[in-house]
Amino acid sequence: APLLWPVPDRPPPGGFELRVFDVGHGLAVLVRTHRRVLLYDTGPAWTGSAAAEWTVLPALRALGVRRLDAVVLSHGHADHVGGFEIIRSRLPGAPAWGGHGAEDLAGRPCRAGQSWHWDGVRFTMLHPHEGFLGGANEGSCVLLVAGPGGRALLTGDIERRGERTLLRASRSLRVDLVVAPHHGSNTSSGARLVAATRPAAVVFSTNWKNRWGFPAERVVRRWQAAGAQPLSTERHGELVFSFAPGGPGAPRRGRGPGCPPWLDCVR
Repeated sequence: APLLWPVPDRPPPGGFELRVFDVGHGLAVLVRTHRRVLLYDTGPAWTGSAAAEWTVLPALRALGVRRLDAVVLSHGHADHVGGFEIIRSRLPGAPAWGGHGAEDLAGRPCRAGQSWHWDGVRFTMLHPHEGFLGGANEGSCVLLVAGPGGRALLTGDIERRGERTLLRASRSLRVDLVVAPHHGSNTSSGARLVAATRPAAVVFSTNWKNRWGFPAERVVRRWQAAGAQPLSTERHGELVFSFAPGGPGAPRRGRGPGCPPWLDCVR
């Protein structure tokens, strides 16, 4: 019977799809090109459980993903790398890169300037640079995904110092989508980064009534003032962005407007 199930459409050559999973407080993002798949962070883990088990892996199966072509662990905090061992055991063999505190886990460090092309889509590591000295958050891998139809920026948990370093080293950061640094904390999304990126949408990956108050209200207002539509996994569930060669489409939301954040509603 599974052989008769329809396989979800792949992005066309030159296009890509970016999927921000609803993993609670943490981050896991899937980027698919026509024939390749990258996982950026693997979500949080707790004693006896991990978001990778109940969110990431079921989604990969539903999408027909049998293997990963690369894994990027932004940095070593558990809400970003907690599911890595589970992912690696179920889908072994993918090369992995890690930011501050995740280099040993991944086996390779992220370094600014690393770049590769898949199916007409360019992936470029923008941060951290060789010799950058910063804490785990500031040393997050920052990845730019760019195709003919749009650009997306994955920022991990960089804060103000990492943002300043990123801006000094990057000539152009205009993008269509930003996955907000550090879940929308007051220590990130500085005015200069917001002005430099000016995305059409910004995503905050966090959970309902989290104890840190993410995303901070003034951070949300800062992105809105720059023209970005604020979206969050807390309110909208899983978020899917398609970047066809002709341009980006409207984001698809996993949770409808009538579904309260504390329920797992069927759309």
